[in-house]
Amino acid sequence: MKIAVACEKQEVNVIVSAGMGGGAIDIFDTRNIEVIVGAVGSAKDQVEKYMKGVLKSTGSGCHQHEHHDECSGHSRYID
Repeated sequence: MKIAVACEKQEVNVIVSAGMGGGAIDIFDTRNIEVIVGAVGSAKDQVEKYMKGVLKSTGSGCHQHEHHDECSGHSRYID
């Protein structure tokens, strides 16, 4: 996954997302990049919550792409 490699090179420590597949989460995990899924709202608000220590991951990734419409993370996006 090219984005994970690019993030690693840029020394990214955390990815905040509305939703992400389990395979992508695993790739980021292998590069020691924390993944927070289930974020809803503006990116600025999510970063502020993370910096305050109150943004927590739902921990649920979508592991079967064919069921993406059933995964709550796919229907919400960060502004």
